[in-house]
Amino acid sequence: MSGARHRPRLAVTALLRRAGPRTLRGRPSLVAVTTATPVALGLTAAFDVVAQ
Repeated sequence: MSGARHRPRLAVTALLRRAGPRTLRGRPSLVAVTTATPVALGLTAAFDVVAQ
């Protein structure tokens, strides 16, 4: 019984590990992409306002 209890927990843990970056190199790149996207959108919107 105890083995069956721990299997879903291990599956969830494995899924969470795969969702995030595996190394420390992946984290800064993930942060860079997530911060660059709103900045690019904001600059595009600002340029559109100024251009009109």
